[in-house]
Amino acid sequence: MVTREIDHHSQIADAATPDEIVEVLRQSALPAAADRIARLRRLAEEDPAEPQLNCDSLRGLADLLLSRPQLAQPGISTSPDGLLLAQWRVPSNGVMTFEFLPDGRIQFAAISAPANHPGERETVYGTLPPNETLAAVRSFSAKIERR
Repeated sequence: MVTREIDHHSQIADAATPDEIVEVLRQSALPAAADRIARLRRLAEEDPAEPQLNCDSLRGLADLLLSRPQLAQPGISTSPDGLLLAQWRVPSNGVMTFEFLPDGRIQFAAISAPANHPGERETVYGTLPPNETLAAVRSFSAKIERR
């Protein structure tokens, strides 16, 4: 399986356009993510008020989805600047959101649901490289892994 991940990583790194990245996702058993990104691309083409997808941001999202198949599929959207956002609902009304920056880092925030007792709510946020981001949000991402 490591060979497959390396292959996908190089395919994503070599992709010159968002459409090529979408095709890698589609071929990698991530059709829902590929369809959503293709829909966002079409919206941007049809409506000049919609942001164009940032290819480097998309590359970061695709890399994360391909390298962490154990994560549940996120909701995918764009920021007003065309950066890709991934959001996961964490059980018991929590949320974890990643914004994929063009420089390869991830701006992230995760919060647990309101607690019955003060001080029980977990919150973590920051801007880090992907592996450090995943380490920082481990207590949240463990709750959204596919079983």
